[in-house]
Amino acid sequence: MMNKDSFLLGLLAGIVVPILGVLLLYVFKYVPQNVSLSDFIYLVKTNKSNIQKSSH
Repeated sequence: MMNKDSFLLGLLAGIVVPILGVLLLYVFKYVPQNVSLSDFIYLVKTNKSNIQKSSH
């Protein structure tokens, strides 16, 4: 068991895990459809359906 929190480990996990998740999404969903990595990045940047709308 870990006796104390590790800031560096938490920071590393907080950065690396989401990046790995996005890469796994690309590999399993878009590679079989022959979508290039640059096209995938463009799709992620321009996808407005995941942005929460304000309730004003």
